[in-house]
Amino acid sequence: MNIDTRYWGDNMIHKFIYYNYFESDTFASYLHEMSLQGYHFKGFGFGLKFEKGEPKDIVYDAYVFNKQKEGDQGLNPNSEDFLGYCKEAGWQFIDANQRWIIFYKVREDAVDIATKEEKLDNAFAVRKDDLKFARILLPLFAIYIINSVLLNPNIFELLEYRNLTIELGWFLFILSPFFLYFHDKKIYQLLRSKYESTGELYLGNPNKKQMYFQPRLLFYFVFIIVISTLFLKSYCGFLISPLIGVVVYCAFLCLQKFFCRRYGSSGYMAIMGITIFIFYVIMMVLYGQKQANLKAAPADDFPLQLVDIDADNKGITHGAFTEQNGLFVEWTEYVIAQGDAAQEVLSYTLYHSSSPWLLHKQYLYLSSGMKATDVNAFWKQKSAIAYKEFDDYVYVVDCENELIELRYSQELTQQQIDTVIGKLVK
Repeated sequence: MNIDTRYWGDNMIHKFIYYNYFESDTFASYLHEMSLQGYHFKGFGFGLKFEKGEPKDIVYDAYVFNKQKEGDQGLNPNSEDFLGYCKEAGWQFIDANQRWIIFYKVREDAVDIATKEEKLDNAFAVRKDDLKFARILLPLFAIYIINSVLLNPNIFELLEYRNLTIELGWFLFILSPFFLYFHDKKIYQLLRSKYESTGELYLGNPNKKQMYFQPRLLFYFVFIIVISTLFLKSYCGFLISPLIGVVVYCAFLCLQKFFCRRYGSSGYMAIMGITIFIFYVIMMVLYGQKQANLKAAPADDFPLQLVDIDADNKGITHGAFTEQNGLFVEWTEYVIAQGDAAQEVLSYTLYHSSSPWLLHKQYLYLSSGMKATDVNAFWKQKSAIAYKEFDDYVYVVDCENELIELRYSQELTQQQIDTVIGKLVK
């Protein structure tokens, strides 16, 4: 979208227009047309800054320079020698932003800064540079995921939507340079083929002076849709995830303008860390800890009540539960307390999954590291163990299609076990 915003005086306007690195000719042509209307380019800021003046026929050059970095706001010190060459060739430096360096012609006999072919190669070289760090991160992330899937003992926690969202966010962040690379590679091949066949090369669209499509925006859109799909099963979905995306993205842009102008590439790394911190703060505020999700509820509505296993216990009971969802998994924790002090007496968690392998892996996690006793002779399920933890007796039962983890203040009798099976096993 092309938006005019007037501030910092009546003579200054700001244009919010994006140009791909393969559109340097279109970019320069747009600046030239603005000068003919009396708006002269003064630099990058919050958009493109133009100063209102007398119409002039000013020739610009939008050059993509690889010694500039993607996080640069202003001129990179490594680019200063290049400016000397351009000045000798008859071009005056205006401003720089990321890989862009903008010049205007000061001599009629000014020599072209670079050939069209060189500009084409420079534009594609930018994407190659962006892949250097991503090529290192991607295999490391893949190793991390494989390790998490194979070695993480708590497979249900790993597959929880909240955790999957964070992992997927990191994956898409690492993947974004590859997406942009293949997008621009296609553009490069088309332009190169046209140049070799016709000898003509125009970087951009001569009939389209303003660029509205950003490949990054498409990538961010896909990211939001995928994240929303996960959130829909655990929170407010399409309301929450776009809000997170907008907040984080706006914070990133604002911090980028502040830090990168002053600290260059080091500032860019700083804002990346700050942005990630903001993201995690938002996630913590939205989701909190598991205990915060416990909801008070009448214990009478629970599938297994305290009176079911202790008929003589007529005391007042209090109930709380929490539901968790994940990819291929779901589980619900029930807590029953008794008395005015609401002292916990009985708690149990029911794990469900369409995959027996996931249930078995969770069973191994819940039963690992404990001096457990095999009690399946009493439960008569796929497998069952019991152990003592502090003053509670803990039972972990694999029922083939579901998993039960039960804590009770007393050791269960056979009659109580049969009752639990009748109430909880489907």
